[in-house]
Amino acid sequence: MADRDDDSGFSFTLPPMRLPPVTFPDRVRLIVPVFERPKEPDKSTRLRVRLRTLVAFLLLFDVVDALLVLQGSPAPWFRAVVGTVLMTIVAGPIGSVYLWEGFAVFAGIGWLAVAPSATLLLFARLLR
Repeated sequence: MADRDDDSGFSFTLPPMRLPPVTFPDRVRLIVPVFERPKEPDKSTRLRVRLRTLVAFLLLFDVVDALLVLQGSPAPWFRAVVGTVLMTIVAGPIGSVYLWEGFAVFAGIGWLAVAPSATLLLFARLLR
């Protein structure tokens, strides 16, 4: 076996180097991101919605939904699914009850979907 210390192959070596110390001027700050989860969530990052604004939005949603029902919306299941997703986000698990509007349309009594379901589910969530 050949000894591995022979000089027959290509090699590349660098002399020992020393880098000068790096200093920043006082006006430049180096900030290293820290990827630790904060112990307490920052209050400025929370979404704050006033109850009046939320009720007004849901009433507007109910009015548009009722208008679509009265005009014979071509996609009642789409309205029911969108409403259910929205209400699950706003009201929590109780918001899934909004799906009853889709079942009402399927049962042939779609005119019941004129009821302000979103606003009523929000009030049910607040009372609970």
